[in-house]
Amino acid sequence: MSNEEFEKIENKTETISAVSENGAAKVKESVWKDPKKRASILAAIVVVSIIVCFVLVLWAYFFKINYPTTTLTYKNISELKKDYVLDDTNERISSSSINYDSYLHSVTDVLAVFKHSYTLSEEGVLETNSAAANTAIIKSILDEATGSIIIYVDGNYKINPIELRSNTTIVIQENCSLIGPTYDESLDNNISFTVNNTTIGLLYAFDKNNISIYGPGSIVCNGTTYTDEAEDSSVFAPLTEFNVKERVLEARKRIRSALTSNRPHAVYFSACSNIKFNSFKIEDSANWTCKFIDCNKIDIQDLVIDNNLHVANADGIDLVSCQDVNVFHCFIATADDGVCVKANGRLKSEDIKVNYCTIISMANCFKIGTETYQDIKNVSVLNCYFMLPSGVCGGYAGVAIESADGSNIYNVTVDNIYMSGISSPFLIWLGSRGATLGEAASVGSIQKIKITNITSNNCELPSAITGCEYDGANYRVKDVLIANFVANYRNTAEKLNVGDGKDEDGMTGYPEITRVLHFYFMSHEKSKYNDLPVYGLFARHVDGIEVNNMKVNPRSSSKLIRDNITQAANRIDCWNVAVK
Repeated sequence: MSNEEFEKIENKTETISAVSENGAAKVKESVWKDPKKRASILAAIVVVSIIVCFVLVLWAYFFKINYPTTTLTYKNISELKKDYVLDDTNERISSSSINYDSYLHSVTDVLAVFKHSYTLSEEGVLETNSAAANTAIIKSILDEATGSIIIYVDGNYKINPIELRSNTTIVIQENCSLIGPTYDESLDNNISFTVNNTTIGLLYAFDKNNISIYGPGSIVCNGTTYTDEAEDSSVFAPLTEFNVKERVLEARKRIRSALTSNRPHAVYFSACSNIKFNSFKIEDSANWTCKFIDCNKIDIQDLVIDNNLHVANADGIDLVSCQDVNVFHCFIATADDGVCVKANGRLKSEDIKVNYCTIISMANCFKIGTETYQDIKNVSVLNCYFMLPSGVCGGYAGVAIESADGSNIYNVTVDNIYMSGISSPFLIWLGSRGATLGEAASVGSIQKIKITNITSNNCELPSAITGCEYDGANYRVKDVLIANFVANYRNTAEKLNVGDGKDEDGMTGYPEITRVLHFYFMSHEKSKYNDLPVYGLFARHVDGIEVNNMKVNPRSSSKLIRDNITQAANRIDCWNVAVK
């Protein structure tokens, strides 16, 4: 190598060294000043990120990792629509009708991360033990354990109410169950279902965090034993001639009244956070099945509630002053409201999603109310199937939105709902229950309600929206959108008893659909229960209602002379209503 060539190499080396000595910042600066280089680097980062995400998705798929939380996506409800039949008692949905495989599955892969686990049979819990003995053993586990724990229920075990601790997961394994006491057992053993004047559940918690219950086993409540026999045990078949009062009275003959106020919920949580229910079954609740009050971060998925369809007060899921709630792909068959949002706790009720559920209810499939003191906002009900079995009659509404005690209800979306055999598609009621009862009262508000893409077959009553007049002021429901709505009536004869015209105080004198204003607490027989004067939509005291593509097909025997008052094609009867 010549001296000249050597000097060139040495000069290049010195240049590189100089760059290194000035630090990496100058190199970065020169790169980012060049738009083409900057774009190339950003593109490379995006490509690498996509590849990493793709690899993670493939890894999760092939290793079958099962996560408890499911992202809400649009669902085709045709997958939910099917016929359900009653069992031999005429009071429960036949187990052969329920596709348990689509709801109940093992989540063992997710739970393998727990270090502290207890299997009940290994801890001395036995199927031959008394409920008191089993409860004492489980309580000792909960009291003595530290950190996050998991308890495996590996048999069919009798229990009394059990208070759960924070950071606890219960797994009820396949063909296994926790069994609550019958009414006679509660009397014989002097079992109380009350703590600090509060009705509790078989599993309950106060002020706890991070509690999960997984299946695919069951909680068996024996709730029917806490009720009297119904006056009429036959199936309530549709009336050959429809009349709302007769329908109400016939339905009430099938109700099993409570023998006692000492009736447990299946589960009860108060002021708790981060609660997960996944893939288990609750049978035959004596009271509200799942009650949550002042709770947040509730995730309920693949839950099956299989109750007696005639047990009084047996709601499915009650969310009282709760926030950040996800109810996804659940099957609920119950006598009272299916999913019910209330607001008589400490917190507002907000950010509640109900999606892709099948609900069979002898009351309202989804309801906001009746206890409504705190505000309620941001509620959605999407992609659901609401129904009663073929040949069975009863219930109130598919969707009921009620502010009865001063609550301000805002931003409720109901979309893509198919109903079959539900009496009335929807009810929106703004009123003052206290005034009706002669008590101090206040009126809240209902605003920004969207009800879209609804099909209701074999309905018997119209939908209704009504505000009220109270203490000289007019309170209107505001900003309601109804779009793509179809109601097809059950084609029977009718013998209607229509009231004597509009009523400025709401729906007094017309059928309540929801019972709020009727003096039913005195006597159902003495209540008027008049039929409404229209088949499609009955609206009173509404400020801003928009109706698009609403189709109503009444009974072929339709005789209502006041039908079609406002819009003949839509069968709407409006008074004191501002139509957009």
